[in-house]
Amino acid sequence: MKKNKIFWWFFKRLTSYIFIILTSVFLITLFSTDANFGINKTVGWAWDFSNINFWFGIFQVIVFLLVILLSLTFIIMKISNYIKR
Repeated sequence: MKKNKIFWWFFKRLTSYIFIILTSVFLITLFSTDANFGINKTVGWAWDFSNINFWFGIFQVIVFLLVILLSLTFIIMKISNYIKR
């Protein structure tokens, strides 16, 4: 039972660190990019990578994959607890 508590303690710490890092990357991207491309403005060759919508999409994909990973881990831990009984 002690290993289970240690695992969940590390799991909660890891997920909180991942959440803090992803939130800070999202906020830095949000406030540090200039998304003012419009009419009569020069657009460089890498406009799609510097566009804020591209980074929003990347952030959404990362969050979606992490939610799936965390859900699968939770389900596997629940199943392993039922098997041990």
